[in-house]
Amino acid sequence: MRRLALRSSLVLLALGALTLVGLVLARRPTWKAMARSDRLLREAQARSGKGDRQAAREKLEEALRVYPGNARAHRELGLFLFLERKTQEAVVELRRAAEASPRDPGAAWELAHAYLGDGQPTEAEPWFRRVTRLQPSNGAAYAMLANCQLQRGAKEEALRSAERGVRISPRIPTTHVTLGLVRWETGDAAGARACFEKALSLDPGSKIARAELKRLGARERP
Repeated sequence: MRRLALRSSLVLLALGALTLVGLVLARRPTWKAMARSDRLLREAQARSGKGDRQAAREKLEEALRVYPGNARAHRELGLFLFLERKTQEAVVELRRAAEASPRDPGAAWELAHAYLGDGQPTEAEPWFRRVTRLQPSNGAAYAMLANCQLQRGAKEEALRSAERGVRISPRIPTTHVTLGLVRWETGDAAGARACFEKALSLDPGSKIARAELKRLGARERP
C-alpha cells in the first residue's frame, strides 16, 4: 500500500512538472514579445533624451505593435500625445497605464492632469484622490483635488482639501494659490489675499499669485 501511495505521488509530481513545462513553453512567445517591446521602449526613451522626438515616437509605436499590453509604452505614448495637445488620445493611453498600475501614484497623477487638460475635472477628481491615498504627504495633490471639487461647486470639500494641502506642503506656492482661490469663492476675501501674498513671498515670479492679487484689488475697489 505504501509503495502504491509513493508511486501515485511520483506520478502526480511528474504530471505537475509536465504541466508547468507546458505553461512555460506556452508563455515563452509572450515573454519574448514583452522583452523586445521593453528594449524598444528603452530605445525610444534614449532617442527622446537626445531630442529626437520623431524617432522616439516611431520606436514607441513599434514597441506597442510588438506587445500591445506594454503599459509602460502606453504611458510614454500618452505623455507624448499630451505634449502634442492631443488630450483625448493622451487620456486613452494614460488611463490604460494607470489602470495597469493601481499602486503607482505617478501614473494616476499624469492621467488626472490629462483629464484636466481635456476639460474634464470631474473625471480627474478620483485620480487625484487616488494620489492622495497613495501619497498622503503630497500637498500638491490635495490642492489639485480641491481645484476639481471647486469646479463642481463643492466649496466646503474644496476648502478642506485646500487647507490640508497647505498644512502638508506649506513651502509649495501652488497650495497657497489654490487655498486663496477657494477662500475667495467662499467669501473670505481677507483670507484669499493672505494666501496669494504668501504664495508670492515663496515665489516672487508667480504670475498666478500676482494676477489674483491684482484682480482682488480691483474687486475690492468701490
